[in-house]
Amino acid sequence: MSKFYIPEIGDTIILTEDWNFTLHCEDRNLSLGAYLGYYKQHNLWVPDSVPRMRKIDYEVEYPSYDDYKRMGYERHQQALREAEHANTEYVKFWEDHKKWCIKCDKVGKEALSVTLKSGTVLSIDRIYIRKGAQEYSSISFFAKGLGTVNVYTGVFNPDRNAKALRFWAKLDDCNNITFKKS
Repeated sequence: MSKFYIPEIGDTIILTEDWNFTLHCEDRNLSLGAYLGYYKQHNLWVPDSVPRMRKIDYEVEYPSYDDYKRMGYERHQQALREAEHANTEYVKFWEDHKKWCIKCDKVGKEALSVTLKSGTVLSIDRIYIRKGAQEYSSISFFAKGLGTVNVYTGVFNPDRNAKALRFWAKLDDCNNITFKKS
């Protein structure tokens, strides 16, 4: 018979058996997704085998705020679009971006079935339980000692390195963890 255990934030556990769970495509799961060879595009996990879209440098000469006051909203919006369409690099970037998104949509997955191996060290980062909304009940963890990964955070954001891989799992999945306290 087991004892009931509710961890404190910061408690550390060690998996004593492989843990299978669903990794949902959400920003807080980016680092573990990167560790597993995926990056996030919209709400889909895309395998690293699909090259990432990179931002290019382009300059668009937008109308100023003074122009906005003089032109009014509708004319200013039209002037913004005209400035963008006048820049061939800007237009090409967005055409390429649209093609890339379509490619990602074809191979992407909303969620991944993943396994963390026995011996993995997990630190409890957050516990979220909400009465009447069990679908949101989850625990956030830091998986320690798995190494450093480069996390792709999107076309317009710089990549970042992550050492402790932060992620969350639904409470139903967390109830299947076999562990010992560290």
